[in-house]
Amino acid sequence: MRHHGPDDTVVSAQIRRSLTTGAIAFALLLVLVVLMLFTPLFAGTVGGIGIGYVIGFLDFVLVVVAAGLYVRAQNRAETAGEIAP
Repeated sequence: MRHHGPDDTVVSAQIRRSLTTGAIAFALLLVLVVLMLFTPLFAGTVGGIGIGYVIGFLDFVLVVVAAGLYVRAQNRAETAGEIAP
């Protein structure tokens, strides 16, 4: 039988947090796709550019920002010694 130490608890909490965040992001992306495909919600234009294109672009920008924040938080946690190398 394997012994679960404090390091296992920290790692499992990080895995759970990462998977939960990823699942939420994936669900929001699916909601956005369904709204764009089956509703006229994003059918308008802003300055000659379709609202759907603007929302889609902002979605990609949000993903890049979220990934940057995640990497920054993980680097800080590793530097502070919360994550074993």
